[in-house]
Amino acid sequence: MVRWPMVFRSLSIEVPMPRLVRSLALAAAGVFVVGVTAACPNEIATSGCPPGGCEPKVPEAPPRLFVDPPFGLGYDCITLGCDNERTLTVENRGGGKVRLTLVRLSVDTSPDFTLRRADGGALPIDDATAVDVTPDAPLQLLVRYAPTDGTADTGKVLLDWFDGALAFADAVVTNVELPLSTRALGGATATLVEPRLNFGFVDVGGEVRREIVVRNAGDGGVLTVGPVALEDGTAPVFVEPQAGDWGEHFVNPGDEARIPVVFRPDAAAAFLGALQVRTSDGGAPALRVEVAGTAVAEPRLQLSTTAVQFGNVRVGVLRTETVTATNIGGAPLTFSPSVAAGAGVALSSTEPVTLPPLESAAFTVSWTPIAGGPFAGAVALSTDDPTQPQSTITLDGFANAPLLSATPASVDFGGVVQGWTTGAQTFLLSNTGFGELTLSSIAFEVGSSSQIVLTDVPALPIKLTPGEDPVAISVFMTASTLGTQSAVVLVGSDSVDGPLGSGFIGRLNVAGRVITCEEGCPVDNGQPSCGTGACAIGTCNDRFHDANNGFGDGCECGEDTIGGGQRRDIEGSCNPGLNIGPLGDDCARTREVRRGGNTLHDERDVDVFFFHATDESVFFGCDGFGDTFGVRIRLEGAPADMRLCAVQQADGTGCGGENQRRCVNAGSDLFFGGGNQPFGGSDTSDFTVWVEWAPEAAAQCGSYTLFVKGNDG
Repeated sequence: MVRWPMVFRSLSIEVPMPRLVRSLALAAAGVFVVGVTAACPNEIATSGCPPGGCEPKVPEAPPRLFVDPPFGLGYDCITLGCDNERTLTVENRGGGKVRLTLVRLSVDTSPDFTLRRADGGALPIDDATAVDVTPDAPLQLLVRYAPTDGTADTGKVLLDWFDGALAFADAVVTNVELPLSTRALGGATATLVEPRLNFGFVDVGGEVRREIVVRNAGDGGVLTVGPVALEDGTAPVFVEPQAGDWGEHFVNPGDEARIPVVFRPDAAAAFLGALQVRTSDGGAPALRVEVAGTAVAEPRLQLSTTAVQFGNVRVGVLRTETVTATNIGGAPLTFSPSVAAGAGVALSSTEPVTLPPLESAAFTVSWTPIAGGPFAGAVALSTDDPTQPQSTITLDGFANAPLLSATPASVDFGGVVQGWTTGAQTFLLSNTGFGELTLSSIAFEVGSSSQIVLTDVPALPIKLTPGEDPVAISVFMTASTLGTQSAVVLVGSDSVDGPLGSGFIGRLNVAGRVITCEEGCPVDNGQPSCGTGACAIGTCNDRFHDANNGFGDGCECGEDTIGGGQRRDIEGSCNPGLNIGPLGDDCARTREVRRGGNTLHDERDVDVFFFHATDESVFFGCDGFGDTFGVRIRLEGAPADMRLCAVQQADGTGCGGENQRRCVNAGSDLFFGGGNQPFGGSDTSDFTVWVEWAPEAAAQCGSYTLFVKGNDG
């Protein structure tokens, strides 16, 4: 840099001036400041400054890169035939120089984009070919887009630059990326003008050509069409077209692609198949085109099926299947369908139908089952096909008629004592129909008694096949309020109508009657107790006992019968024992006593009897010359484990003498001998009798008759 120090000094003045004025003054004097004095190496000398008085130096602004537009380029015209070129302006909006060392497209940029300089110059590729951009000299770049296919294109313009005031080795290189994109205002939509090619009749060895027409019905994008391939199973008599056979793969909106297909039959047969045409339409990535041709001259019937399977169909529900008849011959075909067998079968039409070569017609076969179980039927077709004038379509199915059954169909708890809870009664739900039964709900009908309770309801729904183990649900009754109680269990299912109900609801009736303890548990000769939840004897009537501790026969054991049918316990002591009166022998009026109506009502009960026995005599009449005297005692009609005990004591002793008694089991006699009184007079004794249970006897009620007899010798 050149310095003129003397100039600054010669132009110095004593009076300071404003900077603007000083600058104008310098300009008026014709002086151009190009440097600074040695005295002010970092400052600019001005006229009028006293020695040492200097103004700060203003540094030059650094370079600053700016690209217009700053966010890259976008292209709207993207169809085939478009050719767009847009400008990127590279500016230096700072000072100095922006040095560009690289300007190019990224390696992943679509080849449909190209880049060049507007001034025709070469694009820089390194420091040696760098281009400088100054504030007053921008660089213009032209980016061209000319699409060649239907693919969405993208790319980037890459710029490398640094501050041109520095050497490359000392500089920091900055990288800039500017995106390139294409924008479709609408999408590509692939449609087939005709979805089927009918080649008609062609002799073996002949050839017919048809075209698949694919239209781009979209409003913006280019449609890519191809490749085209035969569908699996399609015979190669349809010649698979190659890309070169039909030209351009890309279709602008509103345009069409025409794809040639050739049919060359190699046998006297019909050929049916399809081709798949790939497209770039996301909604239709593959278009299916059916192809048909025949080398058969006469009409020929082909059915889509000769066996219709209706599957499982509920009784009363319509099921419809479709049958397609195709004429695969080269002459028109006429056929007429009719129902040959099967109840509930109907056809959409029975009128004759005529089909041109390689054309089809569909008719429906419907079945409405009227009864459950397996089904078989048939449809007959009369045709003018010389090879099969009569054809048959078999019909098969199964009529679902699930039927809900319950065992039992109803439950009646009968009379239930108030306060009791019954045991559970079980309903067994089964499927006695045809096909699967679904149980969907089990609940009481509104208004059912709350004293009847439903339990053991399984998780629903449940499916039941015929013959499968039944589903069990239970009900019980909690008797709280007197009177008749009723409930209805509603079972929801898909059962057909049956004895349990119509539609889809089965009804199970439950009933019971809440009664009093006395009504539910009557006791002979006593009153019941029901507090334990079962019938029991509460109390026995006076003079009656429950000897066997069993409810069934109530208080079955009445006490001993005394005169007038009255009852009292004879009891086991002399007082109040029973005096059965005096007893004589053959000379007396009372020779024997049978005392019936006697009862032992429990294992501790003992009956005591006592009597006075006399050996009578009458001189010259009865026992006048004396005899022997005895008393015989026994139990009649007594249980085997009842026993008899007795004692004979002197006249006037009365009742007692238990320690001297003799005992025998029922069925044996006790005999006591008396005295001998000659010539008139009497032998007299007092007797006491005990009737009791043997020690090993079980508790029971035992009745007996006491027999006592006095006799001579």
